[in-house]
Amino acid sequence: MDGLAIELLAAGSARVQYLIYAEAVDGSGSVVGFAVSDDAVDLDLTVDGIARVYTALEGGFALGQITYGVGTEIRSLEIRFAQNAAVDALFRSYQISGAPVVVHRAAFDQGGALLAVGRVWSGLVDDAPIVDDPNGAYRAMIVVSDASRQGTLTLGGYKSDASQRLRSTGDTFFQYGSIAAGAAADTWRG
Repeated sequence: MDGLAIELLAAGSARVQYLIYAEAVDGSGSVVGFAVSDDAVDLDLTVDGIARVYTALEGGFALGQITYGVGTEIRSLEIRFAQNAAVDALFRSYQISGAPVVVHRAAFDQGGALLAVGRVWSGLVDDAPIVDDPNGAYRAMIVVSDASRQGTLTLGGYKSDASQRLRSTGDTFFQYGSIAAGAAADTWRG
């Protein structure tokens, strides 16, 4: 964020919204982007040079503690979601394990004009549990690990049945690899 945005935030003249962008894989293997904000209205913004419409979840998610540091220690960020049709579709209909996620913090003035956007976290989805028990409790969460996590993935974690079949169409060795590797077979390199 620039100096003006920081001054306005300190003076209480600006409001802050978090923006989350994630890429998931649908059933046909196509990459689909999901952009959400914790605002009350959809936001049409250009972030990192890419125009996106951030769907309003109106406080429908909460970020865990963001920790920064130097070194190779793997840091994780938990993002918890409230029950929402878009979030439910993302968790139940798409492959999100290993997906890249970027979290930005945006500052707006009181008139709604964008002042500044800064990246606060980026990484890969490490875990995505969803709890929907008969007593009515619903909880969806993603755990996003930073770039240090990529150094711990084994070479087998980057192989997939699709890439193996491109090399040899009849070879089914990795057919169930995504299940055995905890759905990390098609991991993106961020």
